[in-house]
Amino acid sequence: MATWFVTGASRGIGAEIARAALADGNDVVVGVRNPERVPADLRNSDKVFAVALA
Repeated sequence: MATWFVTGASRGIGAEIARAALADGNDVVVGVRNPERVPADLRNSDKVFAVALA
């Protein structure tokens, strides 16, 4: 298991990379401008931690 840090994970390729890392059993830190915009499937996972990037 690894921990991934993925920026731009509220949509597009960033969200897809986060999903792939999560599907492999990894922990994922997602960096987004607005944590409320993280997709529900990522937001509801106990293996995902969202951080706001300015």
